[in-house]
Amino acid sequence: MIPTFRRSPTIDRNEAIARLRVIQDIPTLPDCFLRIQQVLRHPDSDSADLADVIRTDQATSAMVLKQANSPAFSGGTRTIASIQEAVTRLGMNEVAEIAMIISLVQGFPLPATAGKVRRFWTHAFLVGSIAEEIGRRIPEGERLDRQQLFTAGLLHDIGRAVLGLRIDPDYFNRPTGVLDDDEKTLELELANYGIDHAEAGAILMELWGFPQILIDIVLHYHRPYGECHLLPAAIIHLANDIARTEGRRIATIEDAAVALREGRLYRDLDERIAEMLQRLGEGD
Repeated sequence: MIPTFRRSPTIDRNEAIARLRVIQDIPTLPDCFLRIQQVLRHPDSDSADLADVIRTDQATSAMVLKQANSPAFSGGTRTIASIQEAVTRLGMNEVAEIAMIISLVQGFPLPATAGKVRRFWTHAFLVGSIAEEIGRRIPEGERLDRQQLFTAGLLHDIGRAVLGLRIDPDYFNRPTGVLDDDEKTLELELANYGIDHAEAGAILMELWGFPQILIDIVLHYHRPYGECHLLPAAIIHLANDIARTEGRRIATIEDAAVALREGRLYRDLDERIAEMLQRLGEGD
C-alpha cells in the first residue's frame, strides 16, 4: 500500500490538473534561457549572437565566465576574459549549454533548500548531456536533434518543481523530494496528488508553448516503450538511469562537467544503446 503523507494536501486528479492549468502567475523560464534557445534554433545565428544574449544577463554572464575558466571546461589553459572569447575557445554549443543551466539555477524558482536545488539542476545537466551523447552514438539512419535532447534532459523533471510550486510547498521535504527512486516517487505522487511529475511537467511545458515533441518526451520518458514507442523519450529514460546510478555521487555542475569530459559515465554505453534500440524495435 502506498502511504499518504501526514498533514498532506492530498487532492484528486481533477483538482490537481485544474491548479496546474491556471495560466496566471505560472512559473516562467528565465529570459536568458529562452533567448539562447531562439539563437540556437535560428539557422543564421552565430557566436556573436549568442555572446550578445549572454552579456545582457549580468549574473549569468559572470557565472559563465567563472565556469568557462574552471578546470572542468577550460582544461587549465589561459584565462578566458570575455563571453565572446569563451564562445570562440569552447565552442558555441558548449557555452550555450553552460549558460542555459546557469540561468535555470539562478532564475527558476524551486521550493527547496540550496543543497536540493543544486542537486536537482546538477542531475538535470547530467541527463541533458548524457542524452546528447547518446544522440551522437545512435546509428546515422536515425534523425535526432541533439540540442532538443539536451533541452529535454534539462527539463525532464520540471514537473517536480511545478508540483512543489502549485500543489504542495513541502514536496521537496517529503519522500517525493528524493531523486534516486523514480518508480517510488511516481507512486507517491499519484497516491497523494492524483498526478505524477511527468504529466505535471508536460502540462507546464504546454502552457509555455514548447513544441509537441518536447512535451511528449517529458510526458513519456519514464515509460517510453510499448504504446508510446518514442525514441527521444527512450533516450531521456536511459540518460536519466545513467545519471541516477553512475552519477549519484556527483554534487555540482562543475563535478558533472569533469565526469562528462573524462567519459566516466559512459561505461558500457554502446551496449546499453543497443539494448534500448532492440526494445524499441520489439515494441516492448
